[in-house]
Amino acid sequence: YEWQAECLSGDGVIDGRSVVYVAPTSAGKSLVSEVLVLRQLLFRGRRALIILPYVSLCAERVASLRSLWGPCGVRVEALYSTSGGYWHAGADVAVCTIEKASSLLNRLLEEEALLQDIGVIVVDELHLIGDEHRGYLIELILVKARLAAAL
Repeated sequence: YEWQAECLSGDGVIDGRSVVYVAPTSAGKSLVSEVLVLRQLLFRGRRALIILPYVSLCAERVASLRSLWGPCGVRVEALYSTSGGYWHAGADVAVCTIEKASSLLNRLLEEEALLQDIGVIVVDELHLIGDEHRGYLIELILVKARLAAAL
């Protein structure tokens, strides 16, 4: 779609500047994030963190990304309550829930080396920032990400 091309060609977006974009359901938002993830991974050697609100969405995205990117050597790790996965040097992309992302970023802030490897953080369903129970965690994730980028 034209909006995707505009989004990806926006000032500094390809170079890693932060971007927030909004589009209706099934409009292709995931494709834009996947292009940005692959660009950081393939051209800059930097890993990605994809944050989704629910375990079912995480499992679905992990299966999709593994089938798309696995044959190319991209390693996708599932990080949520029932996954048993963990963030390690061999994982290129981590897909996790909001709670796991907050916990992971806390740990990565303490272990600066791993955090410096992250080139992109995708927060899907950002509108949940207004949720009274989980919204504060999304805010914390964004603050931690900005602080880490400043280090």
